[in-house]
Amino acid sequence: MKKAILLLFVIVASGNLISNVIENENLELYTKPALIPILMIYMVVASPEKKALLNFTLGALLFSWLGDVILMFQERGENYFIFGLVSFLLAHLIYIFTYRKAKWSVKENGLLPTQRMRYIFILVLAGCGLVYVLLPNLGGLTVPVTVYASVIVTMTIVALDRYGHTSKSSFGWVFFGALLFMLSDSILAINRFLDPVPMAGFWIMLTYIAAQFCIVQGLLYHPKQVKAATL
Repeated sequence: MKKAILLLFVIVASGNLISNVIENENLELYTKPALIPILMIYMVVASPEKKALLNFTLGALLFSWLGDVILMFQERGENYFIFGLVSFLLAHLIYIFTYRKAKWSVKENGLLPTQRMRYIFILVLAGCGLVYVLLPNLGGLTVPVTVYASVIVTMTIVALDRYGHTSKSSFGWVFFGALLFMLSDSILAINRFLDPVPMAGFWIMLTYIAAQFCIVQGLLYHPKQVKAATL
């Protein structure tokens, strides 16, 4: 069952990426809204025993889906972009809470304080640098975009803080997914507010689809503390 759902996700994701390459709006209209619901079904089927974690993740995916659908109409007006931004903002806030729940209470071989600060500095610098570059072109969206950038950087930092508090596979998948989410949103912001990015739709969706899948897969890999202690 899981493999069948995963195969369907790959097929729909491929269809969506193709729609961006050939600029087929009808194909995108059918594939983009279907991506996250399929991923939600995959999460439900793959994690029957992780109900609390499942519910939080589904909440983040639900708001991501709302953001996907709303942003499909952003050319009709700025309000669509703002509402889409708010939907993804809520998704990231739920992901932050989910990452905190998907942690062992006892740390095992975590990052040293100097390592943690070094990585956090890089993430904050990337977020601040992007906002600084975009600032002259943001206009009335300066505050919403800045708040959103702060939240997604925080989401990535919280994903980083899972190191040593979960299995290496769970940490790796989730953290890589968080980084891809930052990259996807960065491409979207640059394309909208700075300069057109060649094949922007393709790269935005490729990194976004991979990000959501990696985060879901990483959370599925999160084991209980007792299981990790026996490794």
